[in-house]
Amino acid sequence: MSYPMLNASDFGRPSRISSSTPFTLAEGPLWDPCEHRLLFVDVVASKIYSLVNGQISVFLTNTNDTNGIAFAPDGSLIMAQMKPGHIARRDKSGNITTLDPPGSFLHTPDDVIVRSDGIVYFTDGEFPPVGSVDLAPLPVYAILPGANQLFNGGAVPGPNGIEFSPDEKTLYVDAYVQGAVVKFSVNPDGTFTKGAALATGLINPDSLCVDAAGNLYVGVSTGLQVIRPDGTRVGLIPVQSTQGVTNCAFGGDDGKTLYITAWTSIWQLPGMPIPGLEWIENRQRLGCM
Repeated sequence: MSYPMLNASDFGRPSRISSSTPFTLAEGPLWDPCEHRLLFVDVVASKIYSLVNGQISVFLTNTNDTNGIAFAPDGSLIMAQMKPGHIARRDKSGNITTLDPPGSFLHTPDDVIVRSDGIVYFTDGEFPPVGSVDLAPLPVYAILPGANQLFNGGAVPGPNGIEFSPDEKTLYVDAYVQGAVVKFSVNPDGTFTKGAALATGLINPDSLCVDAAGNLYVGVSTGLQVIRPDGTRVGLIPVQSTQGVTNCAFGGDDGKTLYITAWTSIWQLPGMPIPGLEWIENRQRLGCM
């Protein structure tokens, strides 16, 4: 399917979703197409919340400071647990198991994405509130089938958000300390290699989301910086948060509502011109068309 080229004039203004629940570090938004709800986390509270029709409720507690979350092809929920550092799987029955191989030493896994064949990729930065910001380059990993150790595709300063391009040949990683989005080339067998920066000069690039045309929406200190797949900047979607934007996800019945997490607040922007890539993929994966 072809999509229009984005322009800054295509973006409206996000509105804050009112909530009586106090959030300390809202992160990890993920649209659940089967239940028609947004899941998102509060890292510090060690909870995953559910947003349905404007109402927020607790979905899961005691998450070990989970940050990023993603659906696997079998419908299980993959969680980047910052404390202690693990990648975990919560199956449909609610059973939670650790995925990273025994003996793996992880810092504070931040974000996670799952390829269409089930291979899990994640960033392992060192970030508060669990760790302290580490200025040194740290790894981006994959959990390959049958491997007894993690595959390290390369390191970036402050690895944070992680997403695939639509063809799954490129992995995008936000380098928080470097102020950049770095590209990794992904091979059919799941291995991957660090490449060049797609964009630089970003202020505190946290996590990101991608639309079906491959445009990137990167959480920065003043909102979402929108970047085309060739690296050119489309414009900024401003968000009035004193601490910056942490992450984003597309949701809603048409995939065109952009949900934004910004530390203590949640925002939404309906009527986006292009649906989300993960929104499309998860409808297919989970059979909720």
